[in-house]
Amino acid sequence: MTTFVKTYNVLDDMTMVMSEIEFQNKSSRFGLSPKIIRHYQSGDKYIIEMERINGMTLADFYGEKMSDLPASILCKVKRILKILLYSGIQYIDITPYNFMIEEGTDKIYIIDFEHASPIHINWYVRDFLLEGKLNKWNQDFE
Repeated sequence: MTTFVKTYNVLDDMTMVMSEIEFQNKSSRFGLSPKIIRHYQSGDKYIIEMERINGMTLADFYGEKMSDLPASILCKVKRILKILLYSGIQYIDITPYNFMIEEGTDKIYIIDFEHASPIHINWYVRDFLLEGKLNKWNQDFE
């Protein structure tokens, strides 16, 4: 397995870097992004080593216009974003440069979680709609 290395200056916003690692780790558990192998500080740099996707960005493969993507690929992009959303991750950097297509397959991966953020879903909405646990009205409004 080959790796891809992403490097930050330790003077960068390390809270953002740690959030990026957290979001990518969560995404990779769903098979949506490369797995992070390790991350560490080395001098004035913070290093993230991850699996290298053997492929190209959608921009490199299809071009920059969304209208040039096959409908099946666009459907996969939307599916990835929905899974992240339902998992509590809002991913807003939606460009063809942040999705990769694996060579020899049509598997799509999402990369670059720098601008991702957590979604804070109300406890009742989470339990009632997403997890189907509740069978009563929201007591916060009774």
